[in-house]
Amino acid sequence: RLGLSVPEDLSVVAIHDAWTAEHTWPPLTTVRMPLREVGATALRAVVENLASGARADAVVTDPAPNLVERASTAEPRKKN
Repeated sequence: RLGLSVPEDLSVVAIHDAWTAEHTWPPLTTVRMPLREVGATALRAVVENLASGARADAVVTDPAPNLVERASTAEPRKKN
């Protein structure tokens, strides 16, 4: 392959904290998304847009996504 090693040469982060992430080798660092809150905000935005006839974007900021640190990430190497 390319001769790269995770996390020594390359850090890997995935979106969505699937249950399989902790069972990979190395265990995968993920971003856990607040899916219920994202869905509720999206639904409210659709209902409000339909009621008002306007088009407004909705952004979920609370609760914020959560970084679940596992073994697939490391500090960047120091440059010489």
